[in-house]
Amino acid sequence: MKLRALLAAWCLPALLFAQAQTPAPTAPANAAKSAGPTGTTVTSSTTSKSAPAAPQKTDAKSAATKKAAPTAKKEDAPGVVEGVTIARPNGGFLGLHVANNNFILTFYDAKKKKVAPDVTRAALRWPVKYQPGDEHAVLNASGTALTSSKVVKPPLVFKVFIGLYNEGSDKAVESYTVDYHGE
Repeated sequence: MKLRALLAAWCLPALLFAQAQTPAPTAPANAAKSAGPTGTTVTSSTTSKSAPAAPQKTDAKSAATKKAAPTAKKEDAPGVVEGVTIARPNGGFLGLHVANNNFILTFYDAKKKKVAPDVTRAALRWPVKYQPGDEHAVLNASGTALTSSKVVKPPLVFKVFIGLYNEGSDKAVESYTVDYHGE
């Protein structure tokens, strides 16, 4: 009895896998049915000597999940703002971070997807410990963000004052004060 259980444990997964890969043969109309030794019905055919396929079980929950998966859009997931997140009055966001010791100011829409900057430059000012005055940097357009060539020295923990400007105007369109805690 133990040997039969052991053989069933080894052969059953292989048998189920083989049946899942190949379609089950259909019994012809003239096939003879008889009761097997275990009381199950066995179908025999004059043209084919293979055993019938086991009935496939369909799980309603997994079928519903498979049907619902293609309808879900991946675009609905909110984006991630890189660096310190700054909310804008028009519903968008700014992302301020330091990469390669330079400030990068990235612009995002209301769904936190990257967009082109709607200003031409930004001016940043932050206090430092190693000199009596503040450091300054002007960020200019570079692709989809505003970047500076000014090196930002660590420690990257300070209050930064940001002003956004349009071309030909000395008046700031927007201004922000942010507690920056860098990487």
